[in-house]
Amino acid sequence: MNMKPKYYFDEAGYTGSDLTNAEQPYFSLGSAKFTDDEILQIKNDLSLNDKNELHFKQLYKSPAGQRRILSLLSNPLIDKKHIKIGIAEKRYCIYAQIVDVLVETMAHSIGENIYANRSALIMANLLYTFAVNHSNQTLVQTFEKAFVDMIRKQNNQSITDFYQKADDIYNSSDTSNEFREMLEIVMASRFTAKEAFTDDKFYLDNTLTVFVSLVFAWYKQTATRLDIKFDESKPIATKDEFIRQLMKYREDSITIGPKGMEHQYPLPIDQLELVDSSEYIGVQIADIIASSINFILTNNNPRYDKFRKKLMTIPVLQETEVTLTPSSADFLRDAMDNPYDEAPVDKLVSFIEEDNGNKV
Repeated sequence: MNMKPKYYFDEAGYTGSDLTNAEQPYFSLGSAKFTDDEILQIKNDLSLNDKNELHFKQLYKSPAGQRRILSLLSNPLIDKKHIKIGIAEKRYCIYAQIVDVLVETMAHSIGENIYANRSALIMANLLYTFAVNHSNQTLVQTFEKAFVDMIRKQNNQSITDFYQKADDIYNSSDTSNEFREMLEIVMASRFTAKEAFTDDKFYLDNTLTVFVSLVFAWYKQTATRLDIKFDESKPIATKDEFIRQLMKYREDSITIGPKGMEHQYPLPIDQLELVDSSEYIGVQIADIIASSINFILTNNNPRYDKFRKKLMTIPVLQETEVTLTPSSADFLRDAMDNPYDEAPVDKLVSFIEEDNGNKV
């Protein structure tokens, strides 16, 4: 039996670039590390065979299915040595993308670096905080939807609509002067907006960011390159080529990221295979993990309240390794004490271009 572990990934709450989806406000990515022996042990413990597919969406609707989910999550092998979780709050990601896509392009055009002193991170958090606390949430949510539509459509009308919605919030009597100051910076990006667009229809999708961060979280723990089985679904398939560029072996390497959050490329992945989840219990476990997190965060149906509360008591679900969510005040203070002045994406793309000899 092969004792080298495999790493299994699956997601929940995927809506692609639609970050304003009201029914799926969170994206979760579950990952699991098991040897073949450990997979066999779990199958034996749960009396599973290859015909028993574990799928959260089918199981949670019945008491018997709920018991099966809880039995799996209570297994001794479902612990933090074997499980890691990533979460993205899509609404926060809208404001992070407004800064990274629009404001960064505008600032770069005039020779300014918004990453200096972690200004981009701070601005994203301020915009988000002002937005979610604004008294006219209909107005704010229209603005958020207009941004997502603009990035997805990339035409003149969508640009006009977005900046009109920004202007509407700016002129609202309910908007604070501090929020107006932030909006002035966003509105100044109107004339460079088209320069920020790409041909990638999934540009706003958070899958790649969360996946890469989980890969490095595993690598930090194990110091070994990963053999990954990822559910064959749209989230990773759309980024497959770019990920393989990041995996490509080369003699030199590059370190990207602020102190304590460094990532070193090429990606420490030996093999990445997109697989049918029905053939891999490990991927099914990753689905249960990711879906359980999303269920805890989003399900408000009283019918499932008791089950949801039981999920909340599961130790492995109480800690996430990767979070694309609003930063705490302590985190922001620490970030300002440890400045990082580079644009991570630009540095990474340059790294790939140097290897290929052309643009990707």
